[in-house]
Amino acid sequence: MLDFWDVFFVAITLVGLIVLVFIVINKKLFAKSYIKIQETIVSSENLNEIAVLDWGDLFHFSYSKNGVKTIVKVIHSKEDYEFIITNSNKWTINTDPKQWTRKTKPVFIESAEDFIKFKSDEPLRKIVVIYPDCRRIIRYLNESDTVIVNLHDNTNGVHFVKFSELKEFLEK
Repeated sequence: MLDFWDVFFVAITLVGLIVLVFIVINKKLFAKSYIKIQETIVSSENLNEIAVLDWGDLFHFSYSKNGVKTIVKVIHSKEDYEFIITNSNKWTINTDPKQWTRKTKPVFIESAEDFIKFKSDEPLRKIVVIYPDCRRIIRYLNESDTVIVNLHDNTNGVHFVKFSELKEFLEK
């Protein structure tokens, strides 16, 4: 019969294995999404080279074309989520638009303010890609009024684009 410590160590080992499997699966999913986004950018912009950065970086892709540096930040979402620009430097994902109330605690996107404030010596274009999709992208005008962000809108120096519209955006 197993005593307490045997059961404890078996349980800790199982939890560790589950966490490890989850991390590996997540990295593979991120890698697949990165490849799709990279291929779309390279083909749409007719590029030979694009810098791919790590997931934890401030942005995830960068490239220069015609003297303009473009940086791309990827935000993972689901088709039924809403992406919300709450003010000039805070973004959030609404994971349950049907049950949302004013008391719902928002899930803010990390490093949004740093991405907006990022500067470069050359002219800079900033793109946020919502991958794979979201229901809609909304921007607050004030505490109660919102507008839907369209494909070519420039919001505080940033273009917010759903992955499904990325090719169309880049080709214009």
